[in-house]
Amino acid sequence: MFAKSITIFPFGDISGKGQSKIWERKLDIPYLGDGFLIRIWGTKEGPTVSQCEAFDKLINNADQIRKDATARIIHFLTSSDIVPADIELSSSNVWTFLLPCLIEVNANNEYSLGVGKLGSNAISIGYDISWGEGFPLLQIGVLDGFIDEIYSE
Repeated sequence: MFAKSITIFPFGDISGKGQSKIWERKLDIPYLGDGFLIRIWGTKEGPTVSQCEAFDKLINNADQIRKDATARIIHFLTSSDIVPADIELSSSNVWTFLLPCLIEVNANNEYSLGVGKLGSNAISIGYDISWGEGFPLLQIGVLDGFIDEIYSE
């Protein structure tokens, strides 16, 4: 299978294989973390216009997404009963336990737990948890550049 690559805003250089509709690259996103694998469920030619717009909104709102997600992540993790007894999560330390893993730019307006407006694209931001061996990824569902849901898969 032959490799293919394109450069497209706002993703930059992305690559795929053969007739695949999946495009990928590694990317650091200020406020959200470094070393994410970005996976775009696009077309054989690349991401759609709406996928590019959705990812651009995510990048431009990254600081606000982090602020809005912090308390919700703490609540989700503590209510999941997986936080070790010797760790007290707070807004000043919770992000140090989150290890950037995967961002999926979906092909449509749906993700595991939500549906956005027609014509938009849902994005899932996934983190491994530093103490959570065996725990599914912590996910932040993003619709139109704003948090929709915190969940795990």
